[in-house]
Amino acid sequence: MVCVWSESGKQNLSDLEHVSSEGCVLFLSQMDLDDVSPVSEGNPVLASGSIEHLHRAGLALDLSDEKKEDLVIESPVCAPNDPVAWYKFDGNANDSAGIAHGQLRGGPTYALGVYDQAISFDGYRDSVQITATDNLFSNIRTGITITFWQYGKTSTHYRDTLCCSNYIVGLNHPALAINIGCWKEPGEYNWDCGQRGSCGDRLTGKHRNNSEWSGRWNHWAFTKDALAGKMQVFLNGELFDSRTEAYLPISEITSFEIGSGWYGGYDGLIDDFRIYDYALSHPEIAYIATNGTGIINKSWTASADLQSNGRHSVVTCMHQKFVLKHIRSEQCIILLSQLGLDQISQAPEANAVLIATSPELLRRASLVLDIIDTKEDYVIENMGPASAVRTLPSNSQIATALGDIRIGTFADPPQLGAQTQGIIDIQADVILAIIPARYRVQLLDLLTRTTADTMFT
Repeated sequence: MVCVWSESGKQNLSDLEHVSSEGCVLFLSQMDLDDVSPVSEGNPVLASGSIEHLHRAGLALDLSDEKKEDLVIESPVCAPNDPVAWYKFDGNANDSAGIAHGQLRGGPTYALGVYDQAISFDGYRDSVQITATDNLFSNIRTGITITFWQYGKTSTHYRDTLCCSNYIVGLNHPALAINIGCWKEPGEYNWDCGQRGSCGDRLTGKHRNNSEWSGRWNHWAFTKDALAGKMQVFLNGELFDSRTEAYLPISEITSFEIGSGWYGGYDGLIDDFRIYDYALSHPEIAYIATNGTGIINKSWTASADLQSNGRHSVVTCMHQKFVLKHIRSEQCIILLSQLGLDQISQAPEANAVLIATSPELLRRASLVLDIIDTKEDYVIENMGPASAVRTLPSNSQIATALGDIRIGTFADPPQLGAQTQGIIDIQADVILAIIPARYRVQLLDLLTRTTADTMFT
């Protein structure tokens, strides 16, 4: 059982029989509460906020628990304008919104999709070549949105181009291209949208885990507003990434294909592929992703190597807000980026960060913040491979050599109350050091000596 308590007087809001504490924290973090956090005593969750918001949260939790359903949150929705091209892939590649019908290349097949059927690509020969491209893109100059459902497969070539405009290999990049899961797993995503031959307006990043593009259905939306200079990517109805200063107009598109392109073929299923001639808003994209309901499933999972053995376990993703006392939120985000968290961002409150990741990584982040959120400058740094050090000294030996510091590991943290604390841990043969900046040069010197024995003679 999970007990949800309000911070004021520890009033019990809800006793949950079917919902985990991790799922409860994730669900409540999406509501208008001041703070939500797990508590170690008896597996409860502590929530703080106004009486009205706490009451609503309790009712919503009771309803989800009674139905034994996944916790969901309702997102504002707004019906978009009609798309200029719409490929439902229900046994054919026809354009349901116009005349830009698709012609099959290779041997794409059809399989069960999100809505009726979906088209299946083999990652090599298969694609859909769009006809009447000049007419389709004639009025698309300053704004565009491309949305689709996809279910990718893990492939050996790591080249997954969902759609692409005309290009010349080795000479001109395409003006328009979408890639997900490309190169090395879990891969990268690229949203190119501008002018042919230029990658100037590109939004790119690293996938957090494979499930964002393989092994399950995901809804993606890619937008560009050239007048505002904004490009955005949405995953399953929520903002995933964005950039500014993207002012290049959309031009020189003379051909367009789905399922293949600049980075090679896409291996998997695509359903409900749409093109709009303007940049859709978040509520409009949520409308498409949820089929107008606004209900977004919040039972997310994240992949993490918790045992440092190269094997990934699926764990519940949790959110927690941390209010900082001494270091700035921008500095905190830079430092914690070394920990492999799924997501860290600035919270709406002044000088606070919001972290979304697995329970174990969230515990580590909390531990690190307890150490580095002081008036002293800290570094979090990869000090090199442990296997390169002939005799790696113990943390107690390192602390003795550095002086006036307590050093622990993630499994055995430094003693609470120590004036100066640090962590030195080995993660997949990498020596990760979290220490005051004044000790950095000394530690590097210790670790780069031929043997550690001479340090202590």
